[in-house]
Amino acid sequence: MELGCRVPCVLVGPCRPKWMRMVDNVTFNRDPTETNNQNKLIHYCLHQPDKLDRIAKYLYKRLSQDVSRRYDLNMFIAIECINKLIQACHGQRLVLAQVFLRMVHLLLQTNRVDLQILAAKSFVEFSQIEDDVPNYLKEYNDLIDHFCSMAHNGTSRLLVRMAGIFGIQGVVRKTVGDQLHLDVVHGSNMDKIIPSLLLNIFSTAPCTRKDRCLSLRHASIEIASYANCRFW
Repeated sequence: MELGCRVPCVLVGPCRPKWMRMVDNVTFNRDPTETNNQNKLIHYCLHQPDKLDRIAKYLYKRLSQDVSRRYDLNMFIAIECINKLIQACHGQRLVLAQVFLRMVHLLLQTNRVDLQILAAKSFVEFSQIEDDVPNYLKEYNDLIDHFCSMAHNGTSRLLVRMAGIFGIQGVVRKTVGDQLHLDVVHGSNMDKIIPSLLLNIFSTAPCTRKDRCLSLRHASIEIASYANCRFW
């Protein structure tokens, strides 16, 4: 008897592979404070590193679907999940890094401020990890485009400007001391970075949160120092 089902059994219901079920348990969780499933996934990845590539790509696929469907909670959980995996899987970050950058880029491409800020925050956390993961010129060039655009946001969106500046700071921090630093920071990207820094260093627009404005200005000056841009 022919059932006419063309969907592979391995991807349906309980027949899915264990790694896929574990990712679904994390991303389908309705309680953001519940970390049990996430911890189980991390433990599984540490003992089954050969599955990391598939897990990372599946997380990206889920995030893409959730962005299209505007499943906000799932998006936050997915990006947090890969952040945790990157932090925990020290010896396997190379496998996760490229997929992570694609996920960040996907969120930055949306027109939603909250997702752009989430993407910048996630990348800043990633940039603070010191390891031997190679840097990616194309991905970082794309990130600089987005972060500079955010840094030019109007004064009514101070949080967006802060996220953009901190994102640029993350790219500079991630590439400093690397040969790629010359390509990323001293190439054509400087035509985008310098106006962003100047705008936020010398901005005279009214600011209701002086602490945030000061933090924004200090971050801009620090980026210029990293990049050896003595333009003021």
